[in-house]
This record gives sequence, structure tokens and C-alpha cells, in this order.
Amino acid sequence: LKPCWLKQTNGLMSLTFASASTPSRALDLVYQRVGGDPMRTTTLRVQGELYSNGNFFPLTWLPSREKHFDVFFFKQLFDHLAQKAHSQSVPLPALRNMSFKVTDAFQIRDGFEDNFFGVDKEMCSWTDMLDGLKNVGHPRIESTSTEMFYEVLEDQESSSAGKIWFYFIMVVTIANLSGIVWPTLAGDVCTSVYSDADPDSCILYFKWFCMLVFSFDYFTKFILSAFVRTEIMQPEDVKYFLSEEYTYKPMTRAQRLSEFFWRASNLIDFVAIMPFWLAVCVGPLLPSTSFLRIIRMARLFRVLKTVRNLDMVQVLGVTMVKSMSLILVLYFLIGIVSLISGCLFHAFERDNEATPAFATVPHASYWVFSRVLDMTDVTGRDGSVETNAGIVLLAIAMTLKGLLWIVPIESIQNLFKQEYDAIMRDAANRRIVFSELHAADTTTSQKIMTPQGTVCCSIRLTNSELPELFLPVPILMSTAVTIDTYELPVALPDGSAGEICVKIEWQPSLEMQETKEAPLPSGQLKLEVTATKGLPSSISGMVLGVPTATFGRTDRTLTWSAGSFGGPAEFAVRWASNGMAATPHKEQRVDKEAMKRQILHMLEERQALLKAQSKQISEQALGIEKLEAARAAKQKQ
Repeated sequence: LKPCWLKQTNGLMSLTFASASTPSRALDLVYQRVGGDPMRTTTLRVQGELYSNGNFFPLTWLPSREKHFDVFFFKQLFDHLAQKAHSQSVPLPALRNMSFKVTDAFQIRDGFEDNFFGVDKEMCSWTDMLDGLKNVGHPRIESTSTEMFYEVLEDQESSSAGKIWFYFIMVVTIANLSGIVWPTLAGDVCTSVYSDADPDSCILYFKWFCMLVFSFDYFTKFILSAFVRTEIMQPEDVKYFLSEEYTYKPMTRAQRLSEFFWRASNLIDFVAIMPFWLAVCVGPLLPSTSFLRIIRMARLFRVLKTVRNLDMVQVLGVTMVKSMSLILVLYFLIGIVSLISGCLFHAFERDNEATPAFATVPHASYWVFSRVLDMTDVTGRDGSVETNAGIVLLAIAMTLKGLLWIVPIESIQNLFKQEYDAIMRDAANRRIVFSELHAADTTTSQKIMTPQGTVCCSIRLTNSELPELFLPVPILMSTAVTIDTYELPVALPDGSAGEICVKIEWQPSLEMQETKEAPLPSGQLKLEVTATKGLPSSISGMVLGVPTATFGRTDRTLTWSAGSFGGPAEFAVRWASNGMAATPHKEQRVDKEAMKRQILHMLEERQALLKAQSKQISEQALGIEKLEAARAAKQKQ
């Protein structure tokens, strides 16, 4: 690579390299900084919905210019790292290395500087990684217009248009299959609507329509694949992220076309449309009309792509592909057994006039082969052995038949079970991720609810006719709670809606933390109004009323000044039951010297016990040696 140009404008640095052999294909490395931090996005995709800032949104009509990754892609990366670490948490160096691999493959940032996942904890759990993606986000990636169009055709979960195209292709596929099973269907439907229509012409037009739709879908994606970054558009299909390689090699356009062509689902599309265009272009040159009808049956393979989203179909397909080697080995062994048995049957049964299959070695081998595979309705299988040697040989061949089938069948069953467990595990992981995001989508008031209910503080806006507002506060929680932004809606007199954003911090006392069952609130509560929206200009302040006692309230007044309500209001909360004084909790002090003496005494006792046990073991060893010596002397005598 040779540098072409380098410029820096308003903190935006762009460095472009171009290959000496292909100067038209430049690699742009753009480092965008906003206030010293990379531009990031917190929008994620999960099960056909978009998730951002704690809310779910429906898919847009067309794919967004900003790339939205499926949350399950990040779950796959985390599970891979956790499996290598043999733990449910991933060390920071492993997470940093994966972040570098992702940014290097996407070619969007400097992998040495940017944290792709937004997490920097020393030991990171999946919850930590998900929180980082939700709160900090990952670097923004912009899709090209070509990639957006490709997503519509390839990914049904990319947009509403993608879903519509997927269902349209499915309907056309089923209609095309119906035309194969019921050849006159299109003509019958056409004549039922238009009585003067020509049935043959309707059938022909219907076939052309189906093939043109399939051809448009396949050839458009094939052409666009040369300009699509597969590592970004379909990262879950890129094995580099789950490999031990540390340098990603971007594919050329020719490699992208080749990778698209040899993908299993795309081969099905190609096989489905190839016979039609072969008949149109070189139909007269084909051997016979029967051959043409046979290759047209390849359209049936299109049905496999329609049902590929079914879990059981995926399991069966993967099992069949992975077991091909076992099946080939099985057929090879059966062929060897048939050949050896055929030679022996030819030697033993060549004079058997009732069974001409033993006249030659190939015919005898085929006779054994057909019986080992239980092929009943085929020629050349009839006949029986007559000699004693032939009967013994047939018994041995049938015994080997049972032995040959044991190992492959068991292996195929294990493969099926493994693939089924993997598919079910992936489906369960998707449901777990979806439920985790939905749990994060619950309102803040639900997060701070306890079995005892929810306590609210009152908010009265001064110089305003607005009714008293109530803000849930987490003083019943025995753990520390920090809510950066609680959005409290305000119904205004004109029918519009306003909003008050409050930051809530609750720190329970040590006494409350140590109480196990239904502790009474005790600790420090801090409330700070961070922003307001749509409130009347006549408001001069607000009064916060917090129930600091069981049946009592403390008020704090916040004054509106310079566009804000000032600093935070702090409340000392201390509830007590009737007859119990609200005395502060006294921490128990420990005498360190007494504890040291107690520990030393315990260690001395432990040491004395170990010495006694060691002495006892030595005595037992001496006794055993004496017994062995006496036994050896007795044996010599």
C-alpha cells in the first residue's frame, strides 16, 4: 500500500491508501472524534425489532444508513471468549483482543485506541457487555446504498421492505411448486377468472413470471455481492471472529462473488433457475425432451430455501452434510465386502444353474450388494445359494451387514443430537437476550419496586396551578441505588405533556443492609433535577417532600435560577416502629489484639494436632514394615 493523501480538518483526520496494482480501490481510514470520544451508537437489533435507550421500536421501512447489529452476534463473540476462558466471565485482555479483531475486520477505527464493546472491567460478564452496548454503544458504521439494497433482498429482519420481499418470494415459491404438482393449476385459475383466456398461455406466462422473479432475486444479489462488505452485513457468517487468526484479509470482488456463489443457500437458487434458462437458451441442443423435463425438476430445490428457517430442517440438513463422509465410508466398506463375497460366491456357486447371477464376479458382487442394502424391487437380486460353502458365506455376509451399519448409525445419531442441542441452545440464547433487553426496558419505577410496595416523594411546583406530582424513591431498597435519569411526566393544563428529569441516589445505612427481613428505611437520599421540558415559565421553584420518618415528611425547596433548579437536595431517612427509638446504628468494634491472640492459639493447637498425627502415622509405618519382614521370612522357611 502506498499513501495517496493525508489531510486534517476540524479534528477529522482522513488517511487514504491505494494499492499500487489497483489504485481505484482505495482504503479509507476515517477517525472521527467528538469531544475526544469516537462517534458511537446504542441502537441494536433483536428478533425483528430495534432497541435503543431502553425502548423497542419497529423496523424502519428501508434499512437505515447506520448499520444495526443483531445482539446475538455479540452474544456469539462473548460465548466464544467465555468458552476459551472456561468461565462465565471474560478477562479484559481477551475482550480487548476481540475488540481489535472486530475493528480491524470492519476497517472503521483504530483498533489500538477504540473499545468496540464499550466495556473496560477487569472481568466482564455478559451482563456487563450488554450494558456497555446499551449505554456506551459501539462505533457507528455507515452502509452504502448498494449494501442497503442488498440487505432488503437478503435479510428479512433488516427492514419492513425486507420482510415484504421475503414473504413475496415465499408465496411465489409455493405457487411455483403447486404448478409442478398440479400442472394445469395456473390455466384453471385463469379460465375461472376470464372465461375467454387461453389456459396454455396462462401456464406459460405463470412459469415466466416465477422464473423472472427468482432470476431477479438471484442475479441482483450476485452482482451486488461484489460491492458488499460481508464482514459487516453478515458478521455472524464470518468465521474469522471465532478463529485464532489475528489479521483479517479483505476479500477482492472476485473472491466475494465466489463466496456468494458457493454458499449453500445460493447454490439452491442457482440450481432452481438454471434449467429454465438452459431450456430457453440451448433447448434445441439438449439430448431429448425427457432430459429437459428431468432438469426442470430442479425447481423443487427452491422449496428447501423456503423452509430453511425451520429449526428441524436446519438440524436435518446439517446432519446430512456432516454425515456424508460416514456414508461414503460405509458404502466403501459395503463395496469391499460385496466384491470379496462375489469372488467367493462365483467360485462356490458357478455351477448353480438356478441362479445365473453367480456366473460372473460382477454379477455375484451386485447380488451381495443389493442384499446388504435390502434393495428388493431391482433386477439381478433373485436367486439362492445351494452349496454348503455358499450358505456359510451368506451367513457371514449378513452378519457383517449388521456390524457395518452399527457404527455409522450411532455416529449419525450423535451428530443429530449435537446439532439439535446446538440449534436449541442458540434459540434459547436468543430468547434469553430478548428477555434481558425486555427486562431492561421496564420502567424505572418497576425497577425500584419491592414486595412492600413503593414509596413516593411529593413535588409541588410554586406559582403554578399544576397538581401535586409524585416521584417514586427507592428508600425501601436495602442496596445502593443510582438512577441517572428518571423521566417524570407532567400533564399541562393545555393538554400537552411536560417532563421533569430527576437524578436519584440512595445509600442505605449499614443497619438496613444487615437486616435480612423487611428492613425499615434508613440512609441518605439525594434528589437532583437535571432537566425540564415544556413547563410553564411562571414556575419559580419546586418543593420536594420526602417521607424521612414513618409518619413524617421533610421538605426541601429548590429555586429556579439561571435555567436550572440548583444543586441536589439531600434527605436523612430514618424510619422506626412504635415504641422503638430512632437511635443511630453503632458499629461493633473488634479488639484486634485479642483476635490475634485467639488466632495464634488456634494455630498452635492445629500444629500440635498435626505433630501427633504425624507421629502416629510413623509408628503405623514401622509396624507395617515389621509385618512385611516377618511374612517374607516365613515364606523363605
